[in-house]
Amino acid sequence: MTNYMQPVLIELNTREVRDGLRALGYEVVYTDECPENYGWATGAGHAVILRPEQFDYWTTSVPTAKRINCGKNIDLFLALAALRNDYDNEQYFIAEKNVLYMEGKKGIKVIANKGEFKKCDEIPLICASAFKKATVGEIVEHFCRTTSN
Repeated sequence: MTNYMQPVLIELNTREVRDGLRALGYEVVYTDECPENYGWATGAGHAVILRPEQFDYWTTSVPTAKRINCGKNIDLFLALAALRNDYDNEQYFIAEKNVLYMEGKKGIKVIANKGEFKKCDEIPLICASAFKKATVGEIVEHFCRTTSN
């Protein structure tokens, strides 16, 4: 059983979205007849293809899901779709302080400044305690801020 934590919706049907969902472990059923203006909704480890007229229903009429509509923001969609409570792969973390790392004879390397977002695989294990898993709200704020700049 998968333990995905945040149902999301995106108003795009691109190879990047489909490949991203598959890389995160979602079961993706896709047919070539579905145009790019279709979208995807996630929940319980599955990704469902949607027609544009279904977007509102999947975000407002299924209140128990608390699904977030990411519009056309692929980075936000995949970051939220990656949230799981059983492992950290592809999830974002935030540095709770400035993080430095000694790289042998190369000297000190800055891993992250306080408040900086990093994916799990970008953080050396020895530095992990200086990071906290980003919340849904923090991820939304981060990706909405970075895409508006």
